[in-house]
Amino acid sequence: MNKGPVSQFIQHHYRHFNAAALLDAARGYETHLLEGGKMMVTLAGAMSTGELGISLAEMIRQGKIDIISCTGANLEEDVMNLVAHSHYKRIPHYRDLTPQEEWDLLENHYNRVTDTCIPEEEAFRRLQKHLVRQWKESEAKGELDRFIAAMISIRHEIRQIESGHWPADDNPLKRAPHTQADIVDEAWQRPYSRQQAAFPLPWVAENKFWPSVNRVDDVYGDRHLFCSCMPVDESDESAESDPVNHTSGVKT
Repeated sequence: MNKGPVSQFIQHHYRHFNAAALLDAARGYETHLLEGGKMMVTLAGAMSTGELGISLAEMIRQGKIDIISCTGANLEEDVMNLVAHSHYKRIPHYRDLTPQEEWDLLENHYNRVTDTCIPEEEAFRRLQKHLVRQWKESEAKGELDRFIAAMISIRHEIRQIESGHWPADDNPLKRAPHTQADIVDEAWQRPYSRQQAAFPLPWVAENKFWPSVNRVDDVYGDRHLFCSCMPVDESDESAESDPVNHTSGVKT
């Protein structure tokens, strides 16, 4: 792996004691990835304010992070910051606020978190109606219950792998998604049933979406997006050759 400026700084300065332990952890992380391992990152709520998504997104694209576990505060802060960041109020001297000043902030509908005040109307109230509607609609459809059941089912499948009942390279999690061609194949020789592959839970059969292809190169396509549309130069040539039936670069 190429060493960036942060890695170079750590390698040069972090030579002993706790600093050296951090360097050892970084090297272990690197070795883990080189050996094909997967990495899960856990985040405390307060770190959502560090704009970590900027660096984490690139690490996800490079395959260095596969799972993120975070508290709800991370997600809440990101959404509120998205819609109301221009209304936030920063108070660098927050440690010196008097009780009256704290009360004035509250009366003006500012919710202070250390040095930053989140505006109640622009953040909380603006999002409230949308979130409540989504929650009620999901609850009425039973979507929350199905989500929980799916997570429990996946954990059960993981236990089957951990116990050795299913091979690590041949199980429903590794082979998903299963196409119709997979399910009707007469040469089915997998250690799990067709039922487990196509309908792991009863309600899946009621509204099954059949994928047309299997997973390709694991999740490479998700991390390396590309456009399949007509190149611009070909679009221009098409417009010149058939200007009547050409609209906005697309033939009709």
